[in-house]
Amino acid sequence: MKNLFLIINLVWIAFAFAQDNTTKSGLAVEGYDVVSYFSNKAIEGKNEFVSVFKGVKYLFSTKENVVQFEKNPSKYVPQYGGWCAYAMAVRGE
Repeated sequence: MKNLFLIINLVWIAFAFAQDNTTKSGLAVEGYDVVSYFSNKAIEGKNEFVSVFKGVKYLFSTKENVVQFEKNPSKYVPQYGGWCAYAMAVRGE
């Protein structure tokens, strides 16, 4: 029984990490520029500055931020698919 419980939890965790937290419009992080967060700013992206990574659309405030993102997208995409780290670690949500 313990092994079954462990297997179910591992499958669930793998599924949760494979998901992304996009808005209903298909935008990541509500359309905010993920590169801008690394400057301690939350700037809304513009429709003319777009990049798609792993099927998820990201908006940016400038062309420079698009270029920066595309050099190393993994640096900028939200961890845990954008879900709350506390919930993932402690509550398993």
